[in-house]
Amino acid sequence: MEKFGADNVDEFKKAALSSVVTAVRHANALPAPGDDFDFYSSYDGFRHFSQRQGSHIKQLIGSLLQQQNINSTWMAQGQASAEDCEDELESLIEANDSILERVGILLDEATGVRHAEPVQASLVTAGDTSPAVASWNKDKTAAGSRTPKSARLIHSKTVMRPQLLFKDGVDNSTAPFVPKLTEKPNARVPLRQVAKKDATDGPASAVDMLLNSARQGKALDPDLHPYEFELLQWEPTSDLLQPVKEQLYEPVAKTRLTLVDTVEQLEELCTSLRSQSEIAVDLEAHSYRTFQGFTCLMQISTRTEDFLVDTLKLRTDLIVLNEFFTDPKIVKVL
Repeated sequence: MEKFGADNVDEFKKAALSSVVTAVRHANALPAPGDDFDFYSSYDGFRHFSQRQGSHIKQLIGSLLQQQNINSTWMAQGQASAEDCEDELESLIEANDSILERVGILLDEATGVRHAEPVQASLVTAGDTSPAVASWNKDKTAAGSRTPKSARLIHSKTVMRPQLLFKDGVDNSTAPFVPKLTEKPNARVPLRQVAKKDATDGPASAVDMLLNSARQGKALDPDLHPYEFELLQWEPTSDLLQPVKEQLYEPVAKTRLTLVDTVEQLEELCTSLRSQSEIAVDLEAHSYRTFQGFTCLMQISTRTEDFLVDTLKLRTDLIVLNEFFTDPKIVKVL
């Protein structure tokens, strides 16, 4: 009986690499998509051979994914359309990512970086009848198809949902957004006046004032904004309207990068921003399974430093940045 497997890892790597190189060489020898492939496909022998081999390869891939405990429902079923092939390729790429992530976890366990945890991954695949679709993951409609494509997601049960650590609860109701500010830096009109409170004693924050108005049956102002007055009254200063000489940014290798994921680091960021007259800001967010969405990352840059702010971990502490975001003397580049 022919021996199966390898005696050691190095022997297995050499055999696997040789097989991969051979497979890539033969794949590159196939007719390229377009006129060449269409020409060869006009011959029954080539067309039938390609379909048989394609079905066999997809069956092998499906078996491998099942061996890795990755839920995958797509299998060889007749001749796939161009859109089906693209969806299956995306599915395969994400399955590969899931396997590589598992390898990384196992390597961490082997080196003692982390303790062993059960890894369970579920792959949303091209064969699913109800793919996960949200406003952020819709893709352009494929040529000749009326059905919009959607991203395929990998869910891992070992990754805790970040909102479980939020100090303030996540409101997924259809209630209108209510400002939660209790302080108003750089104010020209006090917070109480912005909330249109009656001239009586009452709650200190805008949210409490609105809730109090709702309890009394008063209509809420849907256009309420804590800085509405300041925004309407803002006028650019003369120096902002003057042409300036271009100032190129420093190379990445020479620019200091700081990950801000603690309150202490956030305070250091505030200290740095107090001396700035201009900053650049960018946000990364997602709205998967949430109506209001989550801001996941904030990127702030000065002329000399870059900051990556973990807005999930510091969600309830970021209010201190209002001191700079509401300061009209600091130019914000978005």
